[in-house]
Amino acid sequence: MDPEIKKSKIGALVTEISTLTAGLATANNALVKQARAHKISPDQLQQAQQLAAK
Repeated sequence: MDPEIKKSKIGALVTEISTLTAGLATANNALVKQARAHKISPDQLQQAQQLAAK
């Protein structure tokens, strides 16, 4: 594969991974905010985070 094409594809993948990571962080922050607002237990929060990560 041409090195420039390979470099471009890698850059696109890195960008996509960054976008997905940011989205996951945003979702996790929203989950924590809702957990605090509804005063769920730490165990319930941990379980919700584990389910969200799947």
